[in-house]
Formats: sequence, structure tokens, C-alpha cells
Amino acid sequence: MGSATPRRDIRPGFVIAWVGVGLVFALSVMTVAVTTIGVWATRTVEADALMTRVQASETVMSRVQEDVAAVFAELEGPEDLNPATRQDLFDQITDIAAAGETAIAAAGSDIANLQISSWNPAIEQARIAYLAHNAAWVNYMAAAAQDPGEILLPQPEVNDTFFAAKEPLWRAVPRFDPLELRAEVLLFYADDEGDASGGGGIVA
Repeated sequence: MGSATPRRDIRPGFVIAWVGVGLVFALSVMTVAVTTIGVWATRTVEADALMTRVQASETVMSRVQEDVAAVFAELEGPEDLNPATRQDLFDQITDIAAAGETAIAAAGSDIANLQISSWNPAIEQARIAYLAHNAAWVNYMAAAAQDPGEILLPQPEVNDTFFAAKEPLWRAVPRFDPLELRAEVLLFYADDEGDASGGGGIVA
């Protein structure tokens, strides 16, 4: 009879070592997965909070424009601008601008006070960019409250800061976007001419 093939014994220590390696690898994968999901979840929550506050700010700005347009809509024509009517018009614009300044500044404070994690720099950059637009609107309203005629003048700073915030807001949203936050950004900029929330110099 031929010689039997020698049996190779599996040492318990060898098995334990490989099991240990497998467990370490599995735990490492799980840790990376949990960390990745946690970072994504935090970014999504914070991006959503920022967009909610940006929407609130945009709503206030749009309301100011609507209120001003409503005041001018009451005029029947140039012949209606007698001294008394003109003064009433100026008074209404002054009140709208003063209230708008306060409300827009409050919306800006809400954005500035939002807690953003240090590992979400894209959201912080978006906040900084949008706050510049909010501040431009506050300055616009302050000027109009002092001189109602300012309400109809072009406002390049308002427009420029509005469009400058588009790309940072877009980048603030994670690529996996189940909340469709990027759709909200697109909605803000649906009118490329900027005569919605971004426009300065309200057209009556």
C-alpha cells in the first residue's frame, strides 16, 4: 500500500488569529459605514435647516415687493400724483421699507444663528454667501425708509449677491438628496433675470 498523505493539523491559534482579523475588518467596515451615514445625515439635516431659513428670508423679500407693487397699483395714472397723493405714497413706501428692514434683518439673524458642524464647510460657505444677499436687502430697505425714491432705483449689490449665492447653496446639498433640496435652490433661481426675490429696484 502506498504511504498515506500526512494530515496537516490546523492549529487553534491560527484559526483564532484569522477570526480576529475578520472581526477587525468587519468592524472597520461597519465603523466607516456608520460614520459615512452619520456625516451624510448631519449634512442633510443642516442643509435642510439652512434652506428653510433662506426660504423664510426670500418670502419676506417677496412680500415687500408685493406690498410696494400694491401701493403703486392703486394709482390710476400720472395725473393721480397730486401733492397729497404723492405724500401718502411716500409714507406708505417708508412704512413698508422700515418694516421690511426689520423683518429681513430678523430672517438674517435666524440664518446667522444656525448651528453648523465644523465638518460641513460647504454649508457654512453657503450661509456666508446668502447672508451677504440678506445684508444687501437690509441696506436697500434702510435706504428706502430714508428716501422712498430709492425703492425704484437699480440695486446692483442686491442682484449681485443673490446670484453669487446660487453656486454655494447648490454645493451645500449632498449628492444623495432625498429631501430634494436642490430643487428648492432651482426654485429660488427660476427667474434668471432676478426680478423675483433677488431683484433690486422694484418695478411698479
